[in-house]
Amino acid sequence: MDCIENFGPVTALHMGKPMFKIAPPVMTVRCYAIDGVMIDTGIYSKHRRVLKFANEQAIRQTIITHHHEDHTGSASALVDAGFSVLASPASAAKMASGFKYKLYHQMVWGKAPTVLVDCLDDVIETDHYQFKVIPAPGHCDDQVVFFEANEGWLFSKVMLF
Repeated sequence: MDCIENFGPVTALHMGKPMFKIAPPVMTVRCYAIDGVMIDTGIYSKHRRVLKFANEQAIRQTIITHHHEDHTGSASALVDAGFSVLASPASAAKMASGFKYKLYHQMVWGKAPTVLVDCLDDVIETDHYQFKVIPAPGHCDDQVVFFEANEGWLFSKVMLF
């Protein structure tokens, strides 16, 4: 079910975990790549595909919107492979110590391994873009969004154009 989607200069890896081998995924997620940055990591059961995507997209750093397993599942695999992964201080703490998973989350996405990541700065700069890191609690208390003002892009739990 994994597929690559292109949105202008943004490339997405769209993935899901089937609950049963013959059924399609109940829910799917995406991680995004733009100009050497990956936003979120997708689910752990797809960590090999996420690593391949990161290499294909020449990722230099990964930035996390929030701690939930569908956004951080492959972070440990990326760190183990030498990639830089950054999250808000609150997300980094949850990713390091682990957090409770609801049973249906485990069934739909699996469980993200604990991992030590570095903390985000106020701005993430690439060769061509500048993403302002903005706290956005609501979906969860540690969520941040990434805003690229010149393009009018907002990366959050979902990407909006």
